This record gives sequence, structure tokens and C-alpha cells, in this order.
Amino acid sequence: GGRPSISAEKSEAIHQLTNRGVSKKDIAAKLEISLATVYNYIRHIK
Repeated sequence: GGRPSISAEKSEAIHQLTNRGVSKKDIAAKLEISLATVYNYIRHIK
């Protein structure tokens, strides 16, 4: 059950864009994912 996880490409993109200082809101818009997904991924990788 549950929602499908994001692709490896999107997770890598979140990581790279975060390191470049791109805002979380801009990352979500660029990758067409929710802002909550961006926050959850960032929280999970730290």
C-alpha cells in the first residue's frame, strides 16, 4: 500500500539542487512534486 516512491533521478535532483542553494519551493515546482515530498526527502537523507 501507500504512495509510490519518487524515482532515483528525482531524488538525486533534489540532492543536487539543495546543495546548490535552490529553494525547496522551486525544487518542488521544477520536479513537479509536492513541497512536503521535498521536505520529507531532505529530512530522510540527513
